[in-house]
Amino acid sequence: MQTFTTTELMNLMRLYFGTGPRMLESLRLTATIRSTLQTGTLQYDMPSLRRLDLHDVVINSPLPFLPRLSYLKLIVKSTDLLPSLQNTPHLEELDAYVCKG
Repeated sequence: MQTFTTTELMNLMRLYFGTGPRMLESLRLTATIRSTLQTGTLQYDMPSLRRLDLHDVVINSPLPFLPRLSYLKLIVKSTDLLPSLQNTPHLEELDAYVCKG
């Protein structure tokens, strides 16, 4: 398993997916220690993404529009999930944890 910073992850996605990971259907990001992900990392055009699993990764701003996402696992810093949920119109399964701080 390799560890990446947010910048390295963005560069890796550009390298493998060119201008954006348009064919990517499943993405799992795992942190070795709980860390915060800037949702700008996910601002790529990912129209095929169906599963997003952010394991020990905290988000502190709404997710981008993910039109086909059906499964979402995430940790958020506030109880206001509505902005992220509005960006996932086909969500069928949600596993969310709210952390304090």
